[in-house]
Amino acid sequence: MKRILFLLVASAMVILSSCDAQKKELNAINSELKRKNVLVAKERIDAAVEGELAANPKAWITKANVYMDLFLAEDPEVKNSHQDPLGVANESLMKAKELDLTNQHFLSIQQNELMLTQMLHEAGALAFNEGRFPIASNYFRSSYDVSKRFGSIDTLTLFYAAYSAERGMMYQEAKQYLNELIDINYREVNVYTSLINVSAALEEHDEAKRWIKEAKGDDPASVDIAIIFSAANYYLKTGDTEGAESAINEAIEREPNNSNLYFALGANYERIYGDNTHSAKDREEAFQKAIDAYKKSLEIDPEQFQVVYSIGALYFNRGIATFEKAQQVLRDCEAAKDWHCNEYNIKEKEFKQMWLAGQPFLEEAKELLDYNDPNFKVVINSLTELYARTSQNDKLMEMIELKKRLGFDLN
Repeated sequence: MKRILFLLVASAMVILSSCDAQKKELNAINSELKRKNVLVAKERIDAAVEGELAANPKAWITKANVYMDLFLAEDPEVKNSHQDPLGVANESLMKAKELDLTNQHFLSIQQNELMLTQMLHEAGALAFNEGRFPIASNYFRSSYDVSKRFGSIDTLTLFYAAYSAERGMMYQEAKQYLNELIDINYREVNVYTSLINVSAALEEHDEAKRWIKEAKGDDPASVDIAIIFSAANYYLKTGDTEGAESAINEAIEREPNNSNLYFALGANYERIYGDNTHSAKDREEAFQKAIDAYKKSLEIDPEQFQVVYSIGALYFNRGIATFEKAQQVLRDCEAAKDWHCNEYNIKEKEFKQMWLAGQPFLEEAKELLDYNDPNFKVVINSLTELYARTSQNDKLMEMIELKKRLGFDLN
């Protein structure tokens, strides 16, 4: 009986000795942290949790603290000693929670999780501002997941994860996070605009239209302008000219002095004009509507190169198209020995009118650019061709001399 008692006492002494050794090691590691010897603390805690402290929840909490200090370190050598210190900290806290069967360390784990969510959010914001969107998304998602573990549903951080994924072209991940937000009834405007954009990127057009319809609701007057813009952009990107026209006009009703909206409307009409699947009548109407919309944009903001050039190019290209038709008419007349060819004369007058109508806009576009702008050469080439086709020899020579001086190709 005495031998059994002796063995029990000896066993207890071994356990106490082991616990005391573990406690001393953790105290020593924490002392290294206080002295800012983070790399020493990292080396010791990594070894400890691989050995006798593997089942000690407090050791895993300590490891989380060490790796969070790595993230916060100002010394680049310390900070860069691990690629993902916050990921390790997160895994360590989950391991601590798994081992803490009696919830003895519940408060300490939760306090560290709170700090970790803030650090993950900070890391996400930094990565986003540096344009590292996939990394930012992962940080924001981890921050959301950690906060969720202690009962906090941080919807804004989850949206940041979704938006970062969208910006990083991680469209499937963005879709997943956005749908999670919808599931928890976080139906803010920015969620819907992202859902529309992501659905378009994934070419899930039925989904995109469903989100547009849901976002608009039943009261058109209360629809946020951002939803209307997103709908307009979606229709423009997908070539749905009818949908785009409706959405842009809806936006113009809200912002009648927005020059960009009239430019978008003009571009949409120009697309209809260039689409041979539309009737000749619809295309003719679309041509004039495009000109009118572009000119309205210039009334609001006269110095828009893209709008000015678009008008000039629209007239010029229509003149080219009419000229090519006229050439065919001329060939038909010559074959029929019709030397008067009134139809050609009519078309000749038309294509010259188009070129002359576009001329002042192309000339103005030239004045809005400096020589170093990549669009400058495009404008100069257009003017060179226009002057040649309209027999404006003095201006043609000016363009040729300018191209020589700037080293442009003369062809």
